[in-house]
Amino acid sequence: MKISYTLLCSVTVLLSGGALRAATLLSPSDFIIAIDEDRTQTGTNNATNTGAEGPEAAFDGNNATKWLSFGRAFTGLIVTPATAVSVVTSLSFSTGGDAPERDPVTYQLYGTNGAVTSVNNGDGLAESWTLISSGATGIAPSSAAATGRNTTVAPVTFANSTAYSAYKIVFPVLRSANAGVFDPVTLANGATPNSVQLGELRMFDATSTNIAVTPTAAVAIDQTDSFFPVGERPVEAIDGIKTGGSKHLNFGREGAGLIITPTSGSSILTGIELTTANDVSARDPSAYKILGTNDLIVSLENSAGTAENWTLITTGTMALPEARNTDGGIYSFANSLAFTSYKVIFTDNKGPDGSANSIQFSEIQLYSGTIPEPVSTGLAGLAGAGMFLRRRRRQA
Repeated sequence: MKISYTLLCSVTVLLSGGALRAATLLSPSDFIIAIDEDRTQTGTNNATNTGAEGPEAAFDGNNATKWLSFGRAFTGLIVTPATAVSVVTSLSFSTGGDAPERDPVTYQLYGTNGAVTSVNNGDGLAESWTLISSGATGIAPSSAAATGRNTTVAPVTFANSTAYSAYKIVFPVLRSANAGVFDPVTLANGATPNSVQLGELRMFDATSTNIAVTPTAAVAIDQTDSFFPVGERPVEAIDGIKTGGSKHLNFGREGAGLIITPTSGSSILTGIELTTANDVSARDPSAYKILGTNDLIVSLENSAGTAENWTLITTGTMALPEARNTDGGIYSFANSLAFTSYKVIFTDNKGPDGSANSIQFSEIQLYSGTIPEPVSTGLAGLAGAGMFLRRRRRQA
């Protein structure tokens, strides 16, 4: 009976997970942002406009015209002023004529003295660029009522003493709200912008001369494909809700992913699990890679997510169930390194790409510790133990 009891306890531990059960790492309070490590998407949904709403319209001195690009976040402009070189010390931004959710609310300004070879709809990384300034454009963010249309906001000033022959400005964050104030908790008044737009961009030197008006050349660029609808944010992937339409979706498709810092602290990651979303199984991730870092996370939402030092932990494939809002099972792997933050990149989806314009899933969970065998294995073990016990009784 002593041997039988020990075996029974062992089977019970296997079945329930017991001390072998892996610890879940993610909770709704964790830091989480969406990223896209490569720009691979092409076509209308990623292209800048040409003609009347092309990049030149941002430098024509007229607030009533506008530049518009369907690249959305991290789209920008490269401008070569007519003057040979200039020292830019302030910027001013004018809103477009409609759809305030398209307004850029932050910027990054770079300069170069090299030849500009980037072209329209490229990533704008062909040159060597020096960061000059970054911050808020002065156009109202989502937490305030929208700035009026075709309106020039107060100039943004900054210290700069270096002359450059060309400048690049990138817009990392869009307002993503309609005319009223956007509530990021209830998503009230939220809108998913289909583009970024700007009525006018003025660049001033120390004499308050706008050196960017009627430039020698202007091109529009897009550094990343990452973008998600207002109601399908990264936080929806860790909110614990696996029903209905609660999900995270990223239009970056292949190469899109998440950076997550668990509040639980440093951990040794050994498993990942996804829950399928409510629709379109072609968008289900089918391949992944996971990286870890102990650096402070400084990458921005919708960026390439490369501002930190990352160590590759694992790569793999997954076959998520066709059933919607269904757990896909834990994919485990060997790892002995501890990290404070993780980057999960989805390198492919089920496809075909014609019906898979994005990557999506209802929930993501990461695990540390020993991953238990599936419950079905435990049941098989229990059946085997039962036969062994019966044999022992017959032999007694």
